[in-house]
Amino acid sequence: MSNIYFADVSAFQPEVHMDEYAAAGHLLIAVKATEGLSYVNPFHRGQCFAAGGKHVAVVHYHFGRPDLGNSAVAEAEHFLSATSGLLGPYDYVVVDIERATPEGWSHDPAWSAEFDGTIRARSRFRTIIYASRSVLQQSDGWLGDSPVKRVWDAAYSSEPDYAPPGYTVAFRQFTDGQLGPEPHSFAGIGACDGNRMSRAIFNHLVQYRH
Repeated sequence: MSNIYFADVSAFQPEVHMDEYAAAGHLLIAVKATEGLSYVNPFHRGQCFAAGGKHVAVVHYHFGRPDLGNSAVAEAEHFLSATSGLLGPYDYVVVDIERATPEGWSHDPAWSAEFDGTIRARSRFRTIIYASRSVLQQSDGWLGDSPVKRVWDAAYSSEPDYAPPGYTVAFRQFTDGQLGPEPHSFAGIGACDGNRMSRAIFNHLVQYRH
């Protein structure tokens, strides 16, 4: 039976038993791909191939570092270089914007818009913004003129999903493997960040599995 829940892994989860994960009905897995201007998760590529072999779609996410003064364009190019040949037709692209700018602890909407603009110009993808509930509430307009505006809402609670005005919720991270509602653990992985997808994305991914 397919379900709306999926795990979120990084280099802290080097071993993902994708056969067990897929057999439990999971249609999607989020895997950290890159960070900043140089870091590449050494397990990302192998986990993507394993996911593809089981018809599990992948959320490829980049951990943005505007706090280092990095160009959004340069970071987007680094992400696209590292994920070349891995972005499948049922996959998603996300930028994690939890880091603040060098000017202070606040999100710079222009940085995210520029990252998304580069992704759209050089691929067929549109960026989904990941952030905590408090950061999501800071401002809107983050994706500039992007025709599709979606967020990944991180809030370890049972409160309703949140998106800024004009945006929709694609994903909701509801636990870090301890805090937040169940499930805290996933087949083939164990305790890790847990998420659920929107019904629209679920319906789309069911086609991929079947």
